[in-house]
Amino acid sequence: MSHGRNECRIYVGNLPPDIRTKDIQDLFHKFGKVTFVDLKNRRGPPFAFVEFEDARDADDAVKARDGYDYDGYRLRVEFPRGGGPGSYRGSRQGNSDRSSRGDRGNRGPPARRSQFRVMVTGLPSSGSWQDLKDHMREAGDVCFADVYKDGTGVVEFLRHEDMKYAIKKLDDSRFRSHEVTDGDDVENGEVAYIHVREDSGNDEKREYRDSIILIIHTALGNLFSHRWTSRDVDYRIGRNIPDRRIQVSAAGHFVEKRKQSAMAARGAHITPNVEVKPSLFEVLAADSLNVTFYPAIKRVVDFLATAKPTVFGGLVRYYDEFYLLFNSFVQGYYLKRYGGSLAEIFYGLTRTSVRSKTFTTKDRNWSFIVLVLVPYAVRKLEKVCDRWKEDYENGRHVSADRKLLYRLLPYAKACYESVKLVHYVSYLANVTQTHAPSLRILGLGLTYLPEEEESWTFRDMLHGKVKVATILSRALLRSLELSAFFLQFIEWWQTEANIGDLSKLPIPDAPELDANAVKYADVCPICLQKHLIPTAISVSGTERGIGYYLDILVALGPFCKKPLQVTLTGATNSKECPSVDHIKASALPALKRFLLVDEGLELRILKRGMMPGGGGEITFRCPVRKSLKAIQCTKQTMVKRIRGTAYCCKVSPAMANRAVEHAKGVMLNFLPDVYINTDQHKGKRSGNSPGYGINLVAETTDGTMFSAEAICKTMEEQQGNPSIPEDLGREAGMKLLDEVFRGGCVDSAFQWLVVLYMALAQKDVCKFLIGPLSQYTIHFLQHLREFFGITFKLENASGDENDENDTREDDDELAGSNKVMLTIWSLFGWTERMASTVGQVIKCKAAVAWEPKKPLVIETVEVAPPKAGEVRIKVAASGVCHTDAYTLGGLDSEGIFPVILGHEGAGIVESVGDGVTKFQPGDHVIPLYIPQCFDCRFCKSPKTNLCPKVRATQGKGVMPDGTTRFTCNGKPIYHFMGTSTFSEYTVVAEVSLAKIDTTAALEKVCLLGCGIPTGYGAALNTAKVEPGSSCAIWGLGAVGLAVVMGCKAAGASRIIGVDINPSKFEIAKQFGCTEFVNPNDFADPIQQVLIEKTDGGLDYTFECVGNVNTMRAALESCTRGWGVSVIVGVAEAGKEIATRPFQLVTGRTWKGTAFGGWKSVESVPKLVDQYLQKQLMVDEFITHTMGLEKINDAFTLMHEGKSIRSVVNM
Repeated sequence: MSHGRNECRIYVGNLPPDIRTKDIQDLFHKFGKVTFVDLKNRRGPPFAFVEFEDARDADDAVKARDGYDYDGYRLRVEFPRGGGPGSYRGSRQGNSDRSSRGDRGNRGPPARRSQFRVMVTGLPSSGSWQDLKDHMREAGDVCFADVYKDGTGVVEFLRHEDMKYAIKKLDDSRFRSHEVTDGDDVENGEVAYIHVREDSGNDEKREYRDSIILIIHTALGNLFSHRWTSRDVDYRIGRNIPDRRIQVSAAGHFVEKRKQSAMAARGAHITPNVEVKPSLFEVLAADSLNVTFYPAIKRVVDFLATAKPTVFGGLVRYYDEFYLLFNSFVQGYYLKRYGGSLAEIFYGLTRTSVRSKTFTTKDRNWSFIVLVLVPYAVRKLEKVCDRWKEDYENGRHVSADRKLLYRLLPYAKACYESVKLVHYVSYLANVTQTHAPSLRILGLGLTYLPEEEESWTFRDMLHGKVKVATILSRALLRSLELSAFFLQFIEWWQTEANIGDLSKLPIPDAPELDANAVKYADVCPICLQKHLIPTAISVSGTERGIGYYLDILVALGPFCKKPLQVTLTGATNSKECPSVDHIKASALPALKRFLLVDEGLELRILKRGMMPGGGGEITFRCPVRKSLKAIQCTKQTMVKRIRGTAYCCKVSPAMANRAVEHAKGVMLNFLPDVYINTDQHKGKRSGNSPGYGINLVAETTDGTMFSAEAICKTMEEQQGNPSIPEDLGREAGMKLLDEVFRGGCVDSAFQWLVVLYMALAQKDVCKFLIGPLSQYTIHFLQHLREFFGITFKLENASGDENDENDTREDDDELAGSNKVMLTIWSLFGWTERMASTVGQVIKCKAAVAWEPKKPLVIETVEVAPPKAGEVRIKVAASGVCHTDAYTLGGLDSEGIFPVILGHEGAGIVESVGDGVTKFQPGDHVIPLYIPQCFDCRFCKSPKTNLCPKVRATQGKGVMPDGTTRFTCNGKPIYHFMGTSTFSEYTVVAEVSLAKIDTTAALEKVCLLGCGIPTGYGAALNTAKVEPGSSCAIWGLGAVGLAVVMGCKAAGASRIIGVDINPSKFEIAKQFGCTEFVNPNDFADPIQQVLIEKTDGGLDYTFECVGNVNTMRAALESCTRGWGVSVIVGVAEAGKEIATRPFQLVTGRTWKGTAFGGWKSVESVPKLVDQYLQKQLMVDEFITHTMGLEKINDAFTLMHEGKSIRSVVNM
């Protein structure tokens, strides 16, 4: 590969100091294939050469990336040779207006761009200014380069050190001109050794000397004088510096005639205003300058504290008080001496009474209060409110008055800013003479300082005729502009890679422990009480962190009698056991996978504490969950991002920053999405011992969390071998890579936790892909088998490397170390666990509707054993459907009370009645409100799914034998639609049950018992929507969205959603809606609107509301000749539909559908399989999940239009 193809090569400058070759490739790969990247970052600002495979790609990159903002740096992207693509043939001539050597012809020497210039001799005849510029870029950033006709080159640098480097390193260096293409002949560039020297023709030393004289004269003149007098002496310093006329008296007096308005113009860069009233720009400039003092001085203090924390650390802690004293002194002096604040005097303004045109002592005192004391009080109030808010968010008690105050504070600030804006506008319109509310309250305004002339000499200053305060005042005013440059210089210094990073400081000595500190030989580090009972701590002599006890609480918390809420104190991060960060990052996500509802699971770190002193504090909350859901994690996914936290307690935050940089250096080689937060704790929240550490977390696409942590050594461990932050960050990064390499679906530290949850899950078989088993996990499995009698199987999931029949296509699917497929038959199995309830009456919780139009009541009901042809089910979850609300609202003519509602559920077979052969205990099933017996003429006909097998008794709320299986306090409770899924246990006829795949999540597929199949099948089975057709759906609830999904699956080209709730439109787009119509936005009937919109009418319409008026509108919106309208929604009892016969005579068809036309028993398992194969959307319908005790909230959300489907977990 030739790296000299200049039409394919570009130069990239002004890069960030920490740029890497991979970052540059990521920046330019979108334009085409990058064949070579040459990054130069040995010294000075980094730059790079990037070579593309195609010259057009290079041209696109220059056009798109030149001036591009990358991480705060504006990139400079250009071609290193003249012309770029298409003009490489003429690159020998350089620019088109130059000679063969690229000189500037008769225009004379080029204008100087920089004072740091070198002359280059010995260039070859073919060397152009482009070659010279590329060669000299090794020294630094070149701002100009040229080649004269005599072969002499000139180069100008931006920095003096770059020029010195070029003279030292590039003198007598090997120079090569670029390749030359002439037709089909290619000539190699000429090679010569060049000489580099400083440009002596410009007399740099004289220019430096004159520049220093100019600076000294200007500073002394501004500081000690007010008027220049006597004879004039002209100085013209350098050809690149503007002319300055300096007048020096024979007696050596420095006197300046100064006008405050001119000073204001110079400071604010505006033309002086000759009117008495300052312009709005001048007063705003003064206000802006006054606001910048606080953060500017704080930045200097932070810099000093970072450099010498022991000397200046107190200033950072009590900066507000320090700034109060400083501001009081400065503002007090300027108010007394000049009648204005420092910022106002700097811009030539002074305060005066609006009425009396004077500035009294009373005005000065009130101005002092507003300028100094009020800002201090506001800052303190904001900090106090922030602390109260943080306490409230962390679960601490905050009084109502404090909560009200910190909530009203932002609104008060916004109101004040609005008032200020009104004053600005009024001041601009000459309605008022004051521009700020504070000045208006004080009755003051701003005007220009009067002209004043003062003359004094050095002798006057030495004899005490000039006050020291006056000298300091002048110095402060004149140093403001230099201060701004100094602060910017600090920022440049911090970001300069090779000058020195402020965070790279030596490791501070760890503070000594208090002699009176608690000794942990016989004291518990958590409760800080003396041991009463021998524990692992006192026996082993090992000090344990909070994580040693917390991981046990995580394992047992879901099975407590009451919700767990504990507070633990001690060391939050320890090498001897999992840290709190590790548990929060990996263990809690693993637990959430098994919980049906994870609401209430929370772990908060209130204080951090390092070993050995501890002092940390955490709170852990865990809800009670009597059962865990099934887990089938059998596939490893890819890592999508890296997150982390670097923490430090009682040490400089630079430690955490240094660890972060080196950890990122490791991880950025593999993944660009890396973000590590810094968690710094001070004071009481930083524990009792110094220390720092870093925790990294890798998140995969399926939610698996891999975590790794590195913690510094304690004081005793650091004797002669202290911890280095850089090593700590690198160690954490390598640990995380090792954890990802181990792979699987769980962090290796918590394999035992997943094994425990699998053993306690609510179904017979659980499968989980894990990495190589740790020694602890092996022992844990052995104990589980011996104590609980569970059965498990371990398989090599990575396959046999020598197996010739292994035909796996995806070689990266199980990349990394060997994986283990763990299969566990849960504790005792469902058959054994339920054997004790077979044939017995079961007492359980159920939501009972005692009467219509009243909320459901959670009652303890008795569920009788199943009789012949019946199956008793343990319900896992149930959706809340509009049909349930329809019956509860008293609108169903067949409604009978009291009743247990619910018909959209899923569960596990507990026991079966006589004669049942298709089901057995442990089967996963979905109850069906439309049976399928396979024997009647309706089941044998492909035209319908309306099996009448149990219809007569189902409508009466009883089982086929005419009795009910539910009782409550001796009273019979009726069944609903033959299902009654709002109960922990229910009894269903065998013909009304579908057996499904055991790997399907029951809390998801329960929706396939009604809503989704009804809408989905209405489009596919009833209407039989054709590709390219137009459809409209009235009502975008769960059923309506299922219709949309069916229309999209059938290939409809236009799918119009009709609903009066605009918030549903964005949701409907996810399911396939292309257009939306709100009937409330039109005065004409909706059918007329749609006919005009679709040029004559729609091919298919679906009514999912259950309103007879919208049913008619849907029919009349169809096109003549072939339009089909399907009624999906159920109207109130007694309602009738009507339309003109002409609508049907002209070819329109009116249809109805039940359960989407699906043959229930045979179709529902197929729909479940489609869901498992990700061919059917189900999860997207679920917007809320809750427990049975909150089932009435689900009905409220439904009526308010805030939910699509709520799922109740039993």
